[in-house]
Amino acid sequence: MRTAPLTIRGAGFEPGERVRLLATGDGVETRRVAVSPAGSFTAKFGLKGGRCTALVVQAFGNKGSRASIDRPTLDCVDP
Repeated sequence: MRTAPLTIRGAGFEPGERVRLLATGDGVETRRVAVSPAGSFTAKFGLKGGRCTALVVQAFGNKGSRASIDRPTLDCVDP
């Protein structure tokens, strides 16, 4: 996962599977991607991750595959 722009790479899905991605961060965005013959995909989002922004991405495949990634917020309180 890269955060500028938010780039998600997935692997281990069924070849040819259609995957719906739901990303939440400083907003909410969805993407639909087709999985490659190798079982992978890449998707970019306009969301921005920052020091005080949690990022969560969920993937839902039409053949039953599921995956998620969660990058919690870092401590945003100044000492």
